[in-house]
Amino acid sequence: MTDDRIREVLDIYERELADARLGPLHYAKQMVPQIRALLAELPALSRAGIDYEEAFAAYTDKSLRIAHQLGFLQGILWTKNRYSIHEIEAHNKPAEPPQPDTGATT
Repeated sequence: MTDDRIREVLDIYERELADARLGPLHYAKQMVPQIRALLAELPALSRAGIDYEEAFAAYTDKSLRIAHQLGFLQGILWTKNRYSIHEIEAHNKPAEPPQPDTGATT
């Protein structure tokens, strides 16, 4: 998943969890800003003035943390029947680009 796609999916989950007040769904709601904060740190790592190996290790660590947290969040949404496993799988794929209108009629 690209960073932009992760942001799109987080927007979907944020809307879904807007009314969550207690329990696992409330915990999932709190995870969204944490994942956004990790995403915000990624670009800074590439221009932080640290050596390449150190930057790569930090980037990899943050990317893995984002993937783990997003997967955990999706697991909560799945176990609480907010999304099916197929819907979550679709969230993990690039968004479908709009199809051009060919003007053909059937």
